[in-house]
Amino acid sequence: MTAYYESTLRTRGNSRTYLKAGLGYYAVFGRGGMHVIGNLGWYGGGVKHKIECGGGLDYFILGDLQGAIPLSASLGYRFQKPQKRFLFRTGFSYPEGVYIGAGYRF
Repeated sequence: MTAYYESTLRTRGNSRTYLKAGLGYYAVFGRGGMHVIGNLGWYGGGVKHKIECGGGLDYFILGDLQGAIPLSASLGYRFQKPQKRFLFRTGFSYPEGVYIGAGYRF
């Protein structure tokens, strides 16, 4: 489980480049702890339905993998109506695995 803050860097039509940072808990085959993650990403596509991808670094701050700094990556789907505040995301990522998320744009 990870909570993110995302900020748009550039907008071109229906696509955006973004930077996001997160803090969360991880559990991998009996190991667990907390991590901080930072990603640079892109999403684009239709008006409401978009594909998103990103990558960056992860830093494990507590737990079994403490001190490790692996790469992070994601590929997923985003539903977000223009000028609306709600967004829904789902996809695959590392180190999180399969993700489902909801967000609020402010």
